[in-house]
This record gives sequence, C-alpha cells and structure tokens, in this order.
Amino acid sequence: MTTSTRHHPIARITHWVSAVALTVMAASGMRIINAAPFFARKGDAPFAWWPWEGTPIPSVLTMGAWLGGARHWHFAMI
Repeated sequence: MTTSTRHHPIARITHWVSAVALTVMAASGMRIINAAPFFARKGDAPFAWWPWEGTPIPSVLTMGAWLGGARHWHFAMI
C-alpha cells in the first residue's frame, strides 16, 4: 500500500485545513498579545511570560494589522 492511498482524501483535506487554522490562530494570537500587553499580571512587566522579558513578539511571527485586524483573523479561524 502506498502512502497516497493510506488515508482518505477527506481526512487529508481536513487535517491540512486544521493545520492552517492553527497557524493563523497562533500568529494572530501573538499579535493580540503585542497589541494589548495589559494581559500581563498586575505588577509584572509587559511580556513577562515571554522568554525575552520586556520585548514584544517579533512582528514576523504575528498576523493582522493591529488589535482589530488580528482579532478578525483570530475569530475567523474558529
């Protein structure tokens, strides 16, 4: 049995759609965090959970124009 016939095409399509949706949700979620650093706990610096504390997530890893655009992308993938 070859790899191409192992899984039904519907299963392949739905898995790729899920992969794209997860990627878009992650990228837009990171933009939401950048746009609204008030998600930090009281007393902590913004982006305290990020390994490079105090610096925002690089814009290359994010998606959406700013908070509004990122929210549109984020909720479109639900």
